[in-house]
Amino acid sequence: MHKLRRISVFSVSVTLIGLLTSVQVSNNPQLRRI
Repeated sequence: MHKLRRISVFSVSVTLIGLLTSVQVSNNPQLRRI
C-alpha cells in the first residue's frame, strides 16, 4: 500500500512537470527546437 501511494505521487508529479514544460514550450516558440 505504501509503495503504491509513492508511485501514484511520483506519477502525478511527473504529469504536472510535463504539463508545465508543454505550456512553457507553447508560450516560447524558441524552446521548441529542444
